[in-house]
Amino acid sequence: MLVFTFALVGALSTNKAEAAICTITNTGALTWDGVPNLDGAGGVHGTAVFGSCDGGTTFTPNVGDTLAIPTNVVLTIGGSATVGAITIASPVATNGITIGAGTLTVTGAITYAANLTANHQTILMTGTSNLTAGSIVIPAPGAAGNSVVTNAGSGTLIVGTVALTGGGFAGRSSIDIGTGNFVSNGLVTITGGAVGIAEVTATTGFLDFNAGVTFVATLAQAKIETSGVARMQFTGTLTGAGVINHTAATTTEFVGPATINAVPTGTGFKSVEVVSGTTTLGAALTVAGLQVDSGATLANGGFLITNTGVGTGVNGFTVNGILSGTGAVTLSGASVTIAGTGTPSFTGILTLGGATPTFASTAVLTFPAISINIGNGIVVTNNGTITTTGANGIIGGNATSEWIQGTTGTLNFGGGTTTLLSTGKLTATATGNTVNYNLAGDQTVKLPSATYYNLTLSGSGIKTSPELKTTNRVTNTLTISGTAKANFGATILSTAKYLVLGNVLARKFSWGSSASSAMNKSNTFFDVASAGEITPSIGRVITSSGDIVPDAETPVDSTTPVTPTTTTTTTSVVPTLIITAVPSTPTTTTTTTTVVPGCSGGNKFNTSTGALCVNTIVKTYNLGTKTLKNGSKGASVVELQKFLNKFLKMNLKEDGALGPKTIAVIKKWQKDHGLTADGLVGAKTKAEMNKEAEND
Repeated sequence: MLVFTFALVGALSTNKAEAAICTITNTGALTWDGVPNLDGAGGVHGTAVFGSCDGGTTFTPNVGDTLAIPTNVVLTIGGSATVGAITIASPVATNGITIGAGTLTVTGAITYAANLTANHQTILMTGTSNLTAGSIVIPAPGAAGNSVVTNAGSGTLIVGTVALTGGGFAGRSSIDIGTGNFVSNGLVTITGGAVGIAEVTATTGFLDFNAGVTFVATLAQAKIETSGVARMQFTGTLTGAGVINHTAATTTEFVGPATINAVPTGTGFKSVEVVSGTTTLGAALTVAGLQVDSGATLANGGFLITNTGVGTGVNGFTVNGILSGTGAVTLSGASVTIAGTGTPSFTGILTLGGATPTFASTAVLTFPAISINIGNGIVVTNNGTITTTGANGIIGGNATSEWIQGTTGTLNFGGGTTTLLSTGKLTATATGNTVNYNLAGDQTVKLPSATYYNLTLSGSGIKTSPELKTTNRVTNTLTISGTAKANFGATILSTAKYLVLGNVLARKFSWGSSASSAMNKSNTFFDVASAGEITPSIGRVITSSGDIVPDAETPVDSTTPVTPTTTTTTTSVVPTLIITAVPSTPTTTTTTTTVVPGCSGGNKFNTSTGALCVNTIVKTYNLGTKTLKNGSKGASVVELQKFLNKFLKMNLKEDGALGPKTIAVIKKWQKDHGLTADGLVGAKTKAEMNKEAEND
């Protein structure tokens, strides 16, 4: 028993029982394989002699020990190792550590002594090696020598806090990343010297600041720089107006919570992406592209965002998340693309100052900005669905400022101002586009450079358009919906191809209020103070017997128009022929007994609007808008089968599939009703079928 106790005590006295400072006693380029040698009898582990590890000449550093690099040693560690701390002395020749393979883990701090020579202190990572440290402290050099940590490989440097300090001499204090990665999980403090630079750099690598950056002292010498296609990710607070020099190919990603409290100098940020969480601006921000991702928020506390981007996505101006606050946004890059389906809810001015800004066809954005300002001579193209609700609407800088509606463009103008582009030009001729005046209140309709393709007057109030006095100012569809009323002035005669009142395609010939000389009068859709008229060239025709028949030109390839609201508009394609007064999709049988003005005395059709009176029992079939033919399938075919079963007694299976036997019957029915017997159930055949249903 005593012998056992002695042996145990002897073993403890031979091994290192606590952390020690392991200083290398030989010099030059030395090696260590990273294996800890606890008892001094484990064989050779490299050429380095750790003579002061608890006094044993053959010990190597253990977990918790401090590895001390003297003035004239470069130690290459060839395998994974773990130590408690590392100190690097001021060099008399280049000194430091090269990590050749594996991972060097430092549970505590890596501390450089102040470099008092022209030689360099370096920790160099090569190949796929990694370095993890609790902190890195590099004080101000006292001479021209540099003190650096360099990741020249593809591995990762992970550190807690970092303190880099420049001094009164030319020596640099820096962390330099080539193609690898740098991750800081604590605050990075970069203190610029009077002469010496303190900085973090990357070539094509990744810089990940997870707990903020503070620039202090001589800010012009405190820097974060990139020189290639690098990427920077930032969480935390950016404090102090230090230098950020990013190449055009560098993207900065903000992962909230993040705060920018200072305006960096230098070339600044380039492409910026707000990835998640909330990023708050406490200072002005200049970027060369801005993208706010879905689920992320960029909260602007009243500062100017200047975007010089000239491309798309993160290189343009894309809002899929939320861009909030009271600050303004200026887009000054030529050919910038504005995109996204998020919420640009900021209330400052949006200035379009680049040469040819374009709203993407995929853009669905509502701007409550106090105004959208178009710079002098700037031409904006809208291919998306853009809604403006700001107090001053859209304003041109001069007469050559222009807003062009592309073929897929919809502009919902609901701003507090009554006039769209009081200065500047509106071009809305492109086939398919729509301009919708949807303010809940009076508005003046802008005289376009040529014509409107689709014009919608919605919301409420009087929509005054006395300037639409030239023939064909609306080349396709004029829609009046909601409680809005059109005012065409005193004697103005205007035209449109189609006129939609509410959700009903109006009858042909002139329309106006009771004060007009129009053939069709309605004070519901036209201002009684106006004697002006609008004449659709295509619409419904009501015969002397009271039957509705298609006009000479029946709309084809059409979509039933939807009732516009303050934020939506009718579709830009030709509206369908509607033969019921019910504004929703007709069902097989619709019955109502409500009496409305214009339908008294048993009238079948409204004497004001021409729609079917709602006190009439209406039996129609929803045969859709597309031509039905052999092989057609769907709900419209089911309706057709119901019609044929009722009126031709065919006893068809109502399965929504149209086959050749049924087509043969349809041809005979068409011939019997004076139609072309082609077996195609188009607009004329559908109208005749529903006419037969109504007369049943």
